[in-house]
Amino acid sequence: MKIHELKIKQKYLNDIMGNNKSFEIRKNDRGFQVGDVLHLKAIDADTGEYTGFEIFVQVMYIHYGFGLEEDYVCMAIKRVYFGYDKGRDER
Repeated sequence: MKIHELKIKQKYLNDIMGNNKSFEIRKNDRGFQVGDVLHLKAIDADTGEYTGFEIFVQVMYIHYGFGLEEDYVCMAIKRVYFGYDKGRDER
């Protein structure tokens, strides 16, 4: 199991938090595997700056190939933890 730190737009993180999004599509440049944890750190869509919100999700299933661009995967995810980095305001 690996932990992958990745950026995600705030609106998509909100969808995961609200249980409206249970998948993540990414280029498979990290060798994602079932059981890995994605540490998704929210960024503002306009500025690219971190918002301080983050979520940890576990990869439950990975789909390769059909319907996806080459080297991309669709991962079924399950929320593990959601939080706010209080230290962000001090940076």
